[in-house]
Amino acid sequence: AYDWVDVIVGFDDYMRAVNFANLLANSDGLLFKEIAAVAAPVPHDYFLRHQKFLNKTDSVVLLMIAPHAVDPFLALAAREKAEIRYRSDTVSAEDKKGLPPVYEMTWNHTTLRGLRVDPTITYLQVLYPFPEHVAKVGRMTEIFGDEVPGHLEFIRFDGNVACTGLPIVRYTSDERLDEIMAIHEENDCAIFNPHRYTLEEGGMKQTDEIQLAFKHEADPKGLLNPGKMVAWENPDFDWKSNKVFLFPGLRATS
Repeated sequence: AYDWVDVIVGFDDYMRAVNFANLLANSDGLLFKEIAAVAAPVPHDYFLRHQKFLNKTDSVVLLMIAPHAVDPFLALAAREKAEIRYRSDTVSAEDKKGLPPVYEMTWNHTTLRGLRVDPTITYLQVLYPFPEHVAKVGRMTEIFGDEVPGHLEFIRFDGNVACTGLPIVRYTSDERLDEIMAIHEENDCAIFNPHRYTLEEGGMKQTDEIQLAFKHEADPKGLLNPGKMVAWENPDFDWKSNKVFLFPGLRATS
């Protein structure tokens, strides 16, 4: 196992951070365990224990780097004029005391830290399609700005570098939240809706026939997780209707 080095890199522009993260993710000679990009002002406002290392305007790239990859990474960062805000291998013991590791500021930890500061926010789950993922992120950033501060996790998907998004949403209404999701999908950014409880609505908005067949085999009476699978409850549900499925057991009765 590697003694991973936590690094935070700061940028004055979110898309600069995104492009740098994408460059790192495509640098096969460098070994990373984590690459995330988070838009300002989220890092400064929500990563409270690291706040002393950050500027209010910093969009950041959060990294976990293998020790042997640190020096070549630093050379690449210097070439790209990236500013190192924090390194776990060089920070003093006093400054490091009480700091969470980088992985506790990524994925859903980002949203959880935000909710501790501002309980009115929410989030989305987005897949930006390869090979246009950076351009798609740029378009969504252009449309929504600070209403939907970006948060990307870089991954390999079918062998290609791509990014999944867990952007923060400054919630105003259910109607606006639905509109934000619709705009993403109109721009070919798939939404895995975290505000729905069924498998299909939280996923690909279609019936998975293999999954349904397994449900019939393993749970023929439908006793497990009732209401969780739309295809079980209503095989004829029209996915093109854009209606929300409501399990009968959850409907109000008079």
